[in-house]
Amino acid sequence: MRMVVLVSVLMLGCRATVPVVESGPGLELVPTASAALARPAVGIWFEGEELLVLEASGTRILRFDSTLTAAETIPLTTRLVGPRGICSDRNYIYVYDSNTLFRMDKGNMVLSVWLNNLRVAGTASFAPTEMLVADADRGVIWYKGFFGESRQFVPSGTVRRPGAMAALGDVGYCVVSDGRELVMLNRLG
Repeated sequence: MRMVVLVSVLMLGCRATVPVVESGPGLELVPTASAALARPAVGIWFEGEELLVLEASGTRILRFDSTLTAAETIPLTTRLVGPRGICSDRNYIYVYDSNTLFRMDKGNMVLSVWLNNLRVAGTASFAPTEMLVADADRGVIWYKGFFGESRQFVPSGTVRRPGAMAALGDVGYCVVSDGRELVMLNRLG
């Protein structure tokens, strides 16, 4: 049985409809490993060779290897109230709740406020130690740099209600707009 899903994509200023076709019954995923969690989780992130799991308690992160066999508990130095998600890059682990984005150095493991007074809708790595953060309340995408500088990366109105984001390597970024459209942002401007 073939299924066609149409996705609107904004690419280089012109709209395109891209067909996505299911390849058939030959592609079937089966579990190869599993790990039982003692507490519910609200977010996961895979970076390099490690899988990070943010617990719903807002008090710790679980770090697994890529086979889910080795686990380490990372206690959070600040309890998150209503934790929402997690992401990381080469040097830092980022966690966020309903109002704050926190950053934790992988060598130091002390959680500190990195961006305050926003509702994170999505994140993407801009470069090591630099992030793009979609602000659901203001409708903008912020660039957050290593030394703490913040600036609008994509102004309000360019992308309607920006949400989940993905870095596309050197090409640019893809953002979910208004929950119904994928918008590609060219890194070259």
